[in-house]
Amino acid sequence: MNDCISNNSYLNNSIVPTSVAQNAYFVGKTTVYEVIRIIDSCPLFIEDHLDRLQKSATLLNVQLWLSVSQIQSKIAEFIKHESIEIGNLKLQFTFDGDNSFFLLYQSRHSYPTLEMYKEGVTTKTLKIERENPNAKNIQSFHSIAQTFIAENNLYEAILVDKDENITEGSKSNIFFLKNNTIITAFASDVLLGITRKYVMQAAQLLNIKIEERKIALHELQSFDAAFISGTSPKILPIKNIDANVFETNNVLLEQLMSKLDSLMLQYIEIQNIRKR
Repeated sequence: MNDCISNNSYLNNSIVPTSVAQNAYFVGKTTVYEVIRIIDSCPLFIEDHLDRLQKSATLLNVQLWLSVSQIQSKIAEFIKHESIEIGNLKLQFTFDGDNSFFLLYQSRHSYPTLEMYKEGVTTKTLKIERENPNAKNIQSFHSIAQTFIAENNLYEAILVDKDENITEGSKSNIFFLKNNTIITAFASDVLLGITRKYVMQAAQLLNIKIEERKIALHELQSFDAAFISGTSPKILPIKNIDANVFETNNVLLEQLMSKLDSLMLQYIEIQNIRKR
């Protein structure tokens, strides 16, 4: 819980001081989790996050003991209790026999600066693969990637598989632009990011062609632009991957960023109307 910034946390069925939750915290045999962005006290795309949580549990042969409605209720209660207007929430289920538990807390977030959105960010390739790509769970590669990012002063590590294909970021999905086409890895090869889903929806609304395929490492120099997507960065332009430099003022990229922001605002407005 090193990333916890809230005074209280939700542990199983109660909101307790974080110190109490900290004492109970451990990483069990299997841990599935989600990080949900909060904007105007609204948990963004919560239905998609909880659907993925359930799918992750199924892929890992474990069963959540709370229903979707129960989890949503706990999230709403915690947001109100902690008066959270903006930030990230982390929820997780840890499975380890009698020591299994549900945990929810406000996690440390780091959103890109305006300069990053304008100038793009620095990334570097890392040859490592995610086990069971479609399942969002704590894996050993996370600590390796975090160390790699810190040591190289990067925003993100771009993962490359054993066949020299680019798959995803260590905590994001990656897209490339060429002509009027978005190119990204096959859905089966990556963690299906919630923001990834809405990036592709934005592309469809803008009549931008989407191509899912294997992306060879040697292709990097042929793309016009590149960006990552994720809960915290939304759509974030990439300045460079290794020695490959990309445009960051690409017109299609700017249109996608604007359309995604619009989809997010629409979602929040709808949720606010439902609360009335």
